[in-house]
Amino acid sequence: MDFEQIEAFFYQLRLSVTPSSYHGFVCGRIAAGAVSIDELVTLSGDWLTLDEERAAAADDTLRDYLAEVIEGVSDEGFTFQLQLPSEELPLADRLAATGEWCGAFLSGVGEGLGGAFNVTEEGREALEDLAAIAQVSTDLQGDDDEERDYVELCEYIRVAVQLLYDDLRGSDQPPAPTIH
Repeated sequence: MDFEQIEAFFYQLRLSVTPSSYHGFVCGRIAAGAVSIDELVTLSGDWLTLDEERAAAADDTLRDYLAEVIEGVSDEGFTFQLQLPSEELPLADRLAATGEWCGAFLSGVGEGLGGAFNVTEEGREALEDLAAIAQVSTDLQGDDDEERDYVELCEYIRVAVQLLYDDLRGSDQPPAPTIH
């Protein structure tokens, strides 16, 4: 499911959550360690504040979506992409969504790890960078380099997520479940 599809799905469920923040949360939770689809569906229901009726209505779609996210985040070929608004939207809106994504990613990591955890120096720096990006300002100067800088920022986030996925899972973690 792409950004617009998950946005329409959230609209049907009468949710005020953005696809970017939800995707960030789910990616952070997956990066934090092995988690089953069932656990992710339950966590999603809580995070999205779904009542029983809406949770039941959303179950199949959430499972399909979560399977896609797990596959993307855990893919060794790193086909993973951030779920952000279309390039048709103003850069300030896309930048705000990127900040939301990063903040929610950190929330997902925290949810998955709970208390103290060990990361490499590179992992610590990546977490600090994502925390800084989560606080991004959308006051833009209007110069031609901003769009290029934004693309580079998104690529940096993708690399940081892969680094953290590898770092936080460690060699003693089983691989992410295979989705068929």
